[in-house]
Amino acid sequence: MISKEEKWLMQALSAALRGTDTETESMEKVEVNWNRVLTLSQTHAVVPFLYSLVECGGIHSNIVPSIQNTCIQTVQQSYRLMFLTHYVVTQLEAAGIPVVVLKGVSAAALYSVPELRKSGDVDLFLPQAEETLERAAKVMDEAGFLREVEQRVNHHHVWRTPQGIEIELHVMLAEPFDDEGVNRILADISQNVSQHMERKEIMGLSFPVLAEAYQAYQLLLHMLQHFLRSGFGLKLLCDWVVFWNRNISKEEIRQYKHLIRESGLEGFSDMVTWICMNHLGLYESKGKQIISPKNMSERYDSFLEDILEAAEFGQNDEARMVVLRGTGLKDYVREFHHQMKLTYPTEGKKIILWPILWTKLFLQFCRNNKQIRNVSTRQVLKKARERSRNMANLRLFQKNGKKS
Repeated sequence: MISKEEKWLMQALSAALRGTDTETESMEKVEVNWNRVLTLSQTHAVVPFLYSLVECGGIHSNIVPSIQNTCIQTVQQSYRLMFLTHYVVTQLEAAGIPVVVLKGVSAAALYSVPELRKSGDVDLFLPQAEETLERAAKVMDEAGFLREVEQRVNHHHVWRTPQGIEIELHVMLAEPFDDEGVNRILADISQNVSQHMERKEIMGLSFPVLAEAYQAYQLLLHMLQHFLRSGFGLKLLCDWVVFWNRNISKEEIRQYKHLIRESGLEGFSDMVTWICMNHLGLYESKGKQIISPKNMSERYDSFLEDILEAAEFGQNDEARMVVLRGTGLKDYVREFHHQMKLTYPTEGKKIILWPILWTKLFLQFCRNNKQIRNVSTRQVLKKARERSRNMANLRLFQKNGKKS
């Protein structure tokens, strides 16, 4: 059940993202708990997007100071990350290493006030990672960044600034999924990304970014990656709204639809688009360009509830860890095997080691649940089952109704 505060927040974001205050009069008549509205906005990392409503009097005075302070902090962080991103890109390009900016400043550029989009790190993609990663690592080391001793995932490598800001060099557009066919498609797409890059001036500086279709595809992959884990909140949906509310060429739309069709992501794209059209200000005329006609009238309310519950990257509930493609035993086994291969990317290639790695992962899983997340393994499995009940509707990784 969606609360009145959640409804108010989505309506407020819709007005802010469209750049109109025409909806604020009806919003003011709704009795809401303003502290709850503020808390929701904070957990979804969308507080700065409400600033335009502060100026037109659509926000209760009790929470205005908190919004103003958050905006100041967000703007300061945005400039810090923008100049850091530009510096790293400049260093890599000077060494002859192709690089493209993911999310961060490239996503912020979609907004009328880029500085108000919250971000916490720098994400860069190396289109020719096999040939350039070693040289890129040397550039990062010589620039004074500190490489993480233990790399937690296998699709990017992490460095930190002396102030603790993470810089991620991605070697893949997304972490491998539990479908080898889709992973092969992603690998092919990643190799061809260098043919789909462009320069864009953002807040006075030049950055290499993805072409429109590929940026939309990467935004979708980013949402899906978090959705299959702990979940994601309203901020990423706001990115989707401002991206598609612009004028995108028919050729880029055609290319985007080809990408999601080839990788079996049409159902997920339709779900995200439907929610944005019905709750967050995505114009219907824009949404119709990318949503499947057969899904225009379908409802995705249960997925919206999952997104609202997740907040930013599932931080509201320690029991949220993964969502499965179904609720049967085979779905649990497939996901567990997938997590084993992600956790042990090198050893996981040797079939003879699988029983040992399964055992190690299960023991680590139980220990982390108890000691770090302070939840029981039973709670985690129960939450995974709850979140997985409607997954069949997304037809994830299926093309023309068949598995990819």
